[in-house]
Amino acid sequence: MTRSLVLAAVLALPLAAAAPASAQFGGRSAMMQAVEPDVWSRDLPIFAESLQLEEWQRPIVEMLVEDYLATFNAGIDAMKQQMQGISAKGEKPSVQDVLQPLEDWAGKKKELYANFLQGVRSQLSEQQLERWPVLERALRRERLLPQANLSGEGINLIGVMQDLAPPTEITVAASNALETYELQLDEALLARQSRMEEIVPALKDAMAEMNHERGLELQERIMASRLALREVQDRNTEAIAATMGAEWGERFRAMALQRAYTEAFQPSPVMRQFVAALALPDLAEEKKTAITSLREEFQRALDDLSTQMLAAIRKQEPLDARKKVLNARERREGRAVPVPAAPEQGSVESIRAARAQTNEKYRKALEDLLTLEVYEQLPGGGKMSIKARETKPGAANEGRNRVSTSRPGGRGTAGRGTTIPTDGERPDPASVPPAGAPAPPASID
Repeated sequence: MTRSLVLAAVLALPLAAAAPASAQFGGRSAMMQAVEPDVWSRDLPIFAESLQLEEWQRPIVEMLVEDYLATFNAGIDAMKQQMQGISAKGEKPSVQDVLQPLEDWAGKKKELYANFLQGVRSQLSEQQLERWPVLERALRRERLLPQANLSGEGINLIGVMQDLAPPTEITVAASNALETYELQLDEALLARQSRMEEIVPALKDAMAEMNHERGLELQERIMASRLALREVQDRNTEAIAATMGAEWGERFRAMALQRAYTEAFQPSPVMRQFVAALALPDLAEEKKTAITSLREEFQRALDDLSTQMLAAIRKQEPLDARKKVLNARERREGRAVPVPAAPEQGSVESIRAARAQTNEKYRKALEDLLTLEVYEQLPGGGKMSIKARETKPGAANEGRNRVSTSRPGGRGTAGRGTTIPTDGERPDPASVPPAGAPAPPASID
């Protein structure tokens, strides 16, 4: 049974009545863990690699995983029947009633997983048992990293290194830093998991009583462990990159930042048009020079916005979780939740708007340099120019058959941005050009 089917099946039952409350109090992650297997069939390569399994051992471990999943699914079905019994009573169940079968199952699930692991251990040699901690850390990364709520919290830097695939000597140079990261990451994941399990009883009571103050206090305790995990990720991104030399270190850092903070370092579709424009046949040399200069100016503007967006995301996301709880309390008490008339200066929303304006500014400048007919041959050029003209009534023919004598002036702020190519295509990790991406702060505010 897939993860999505498990969640859909359970949440379709009376548990759905508790889902809004769990979301308000930040307990959804803890709740979802109870209906997710601790191991999946897709994890078999992790067992094989971490334990260096012999060929004859692999089908045995595969059979143990299949038996675990069959028993797990049977347990989920039994819990569903309990919940259906609650629903059949004809009365609206309390949050306490809804969560009790889930709580009972959580204990059985933990025992089921322990028995599965013991079955695997019984098949291993002494040398393989010495590698058991390696397996446990790898499984925790696979299971717990996707439960991140903050940007930067769920990045897997080991996976980044594997995808980047630097030369052997670079990998060897970074091996000690990667080992340190693996241990620190595991410690932070365990701390977050322990904190979530520790507060479940109190969180359940707060949900049942709709005690938002208590729920907020518990949520902030979880958030502290999430921030600590994010700090481990940010710190080790820098530490690993520092061991890889200037070129490969910047490539690693850029790939890590783009995966960790996707919105801050997303590629611009307009930059892709600049790349395509410079590849146009028969492009006059003076036009090529002007487009190249404009592209460099545009990149500096994007880099500066990426730096601002990174800072805004890191500051705003932890506060958004608190705001959600406070807004839920206001609505429950019959008070209107104020909606700001405009995004706050320096917020994610304001920088998102500034990025859209910057994209349009340089898109229009490129269109003016090329003429509309040529511009519309670029990737997305037709749609973008039509959309821009629709927002300016009477300007349908603007830019056609002319070259502008003006363009965005000034060099702008020289931001230190991502090295991910901004041509709209997913790069070959080994071909990502080096540059200076902004450094995440060393500490959490």
